[in-house]
Amino acid sequence: MSSLSSVSFAPVTTFSGSSKLPASVLQQSNHRADAEQRAINDGFRLIDVHGDGACMFRAVCVSDKGTDSGHLSLRAATIDYLRANSSDFSQFLLVEGDPDERLSFSDYLHKISLPHQQVGEFALSAVANVLGKQINVYHANCPPRQYLPKGRDDLVATSECVNVLYFDSNSSNNGHYMALSMSPGEI
Repeated sequence: MSSLSSVSFAPVTTFSGSSKLPASVLQQSNHRADAEQRAINDGFRLIDVHGDGACMFRAVCVSDKGTDSGHLSLRAATIDYLRANSSDFSQFLLVEGDPDERLSFSDYLHKISLPHQQVGEFALSAVANVLGKQINVYHANCPPRQYLPKGRDDLVATSECVNVLYFDSNSSNNGHYMALSMSPGEI
């Protein structure tokens, strides 16, 4: 079982005695803090997961079951779902600037089947179908995005959903997912 911990806010430190943070670090820090504050305001406790390329699957598992031990099985089931429903998902690789835009969908599925490969957020639609649950993704500066399983048009109470937080990393094409859990007394 991996080590999971709640996130606590710490003051931002300066680099080399400077009174100003580099713009990219400050922007990333603000983006993360904005996303975290939005989730906290909605009654969530933040739970960090290991950032190894599997953080989306880990965060979903922790939010859903309280442990990330099923993240590899969830990844495999998601890839199976993507493969079986490729006509619904293959267009997501056509976005200009996407690092995977030159891959065929089959090659992309092969790539993301590796345990530490990052997966695009569009795959959360497949995860929602695999789990049969609504997934809410908290971001900075916007309401949470909802991913519903096929055949479900109604949004359900937040406490009945799988809730995760995502923030971008400005230093690379990477970001990070964290699990969200209702704070005690909020359920």
